[in-house]
Amino acid sequence: MAPDEDSVIFYIFRTQKYSMREEMGLKKVEMNSSFRK
Repeated sequence: MAPDEDSVIFYIFRTQKYSMREEMGLKKVEMNSSFRK
């Protein structure tokens, strides 16, 4: 049971990390578009 929990936590950590990077990219795009306006 321990290995399964570890893999689940690792998977969640990876997905959260990816979503955080994606969110930062979206914020950068929004900032750039607002500067052009």
